[in-house]
Amino acid sequence: MEAEGAGAEEAAVAGKVAGAILFLVGLAAAGFLAAGLFEGKLQASGFMLGAILFVIPFFAGGIYLLWKSSQEAREGQRVAREKEILSMIEVKGRVKIADLCLDLHLDRPTVEALLRDLVGKGLFAGSINWQEGILVSVEAKSFTQAKCPHCGGELQIAGKGLVRCSYCGSEIYR
Repeated sequence: MEAEGAGAEEAAVAGKVAGAILFLVGLAAAGFLAAGLFEGKLQASGFMLGAILFVIPFFAGGIYLLWKSSQEAREGQRVAREKEILSMIEVKGRVKIADLCLDLHLDRPTVEALLRDLVGKGLFAGSINWQEGILVSVEAKSFTQAKCPHCGGELQIAGKGLVRCSYCGSEIYR
């Protein structure tokens, strides 16, 4: 999964570099054409043709690549955050939205938007209690509440396939 994120990041950087190069080539072509016009070596019609054939396409292509690569970089960050959220839920089984906010350094509305996006994509299965701010994975939700085999205390979800006794601290793996 990290390789996918790194590939997207490299593509965004490559897009920025290509966009900057195209923009600079367009700028150089504009300078060359302007110098020819002012020195009298180029007529206005030649200047216009050069601008249409070289300057405008390079400027437009450079600006488009710069814009598109920054858009892809933002989307890559969003995907990385969503993967991190899914990973935390999978490992812990039960997660507080406040903990996600702290771990990801994001505000609650942003985390809620990421969660809704994951649900909409069908990537999160489980339950979300928006008032209490608690997420429970489908594996943890299917866990039937039982008593600790050591002391009879109440068991709570501690991770994927792991429950812990709230009284004696025993861990039971399922």
